[in-house]
Amino acid sequence: MNSNKIFISQFKSTDEENIFIIGFTHYCPFHEEDGLNKTEEELLQEGVLINKEDVPEPENREGYRAELLYDKRNNNLVYKYFEINEKDLLHPESVEQKEIRELRQKIEEQEQAILELTSMITGGNANA
Repeated sequence: MNSNKIFISQFKSTDEENIFIIGFTHYCPFHEEDGLNKTEEELLQEGVLINKEDVPEPENREGYRAELLYDKRNNNLVYKYFEINEKDLLHPESVEQKEIRELRQKIEEQEQAILELTSMITGGNANA
C-alpha cells in the first residue's frame, strides 16, 4: 500500500555531488482527499517516493541547524548540519527568501538593461 510513502521533488543542487535540497515534500501523496491525485508512476516522473519509516530523525546538536536533503546515489534522505551564527539568529533567511531576494535583484538588473537598450534604440529618449 502507498500510504506509507512520502513524495519529494523540485530538487536543487548543493556543493556535494548527488546531494540535493528538497524543494517540495508531500507526506500523504496518495490520500483520497488531500493527496496529489496522481498515480505512483506519474509521481516518479516528477520526483521520488520514500518510505516514511526511512525518514531519519535529526540529531539535536546545539549551535547547529539540521537540513533534510536527498541523497540521489543512495536514494535516501540524510541530514546535514550547519552551524548557526549570530547573524542567522538575528536575521534568519530561508532558502525561499534567499531565492526571492536573488530573483528580485535579477529582475532589477534586467529592467535596467531594458531601459538602457530602449534608450539606445530611441536615441536617448526612453519614454518614446
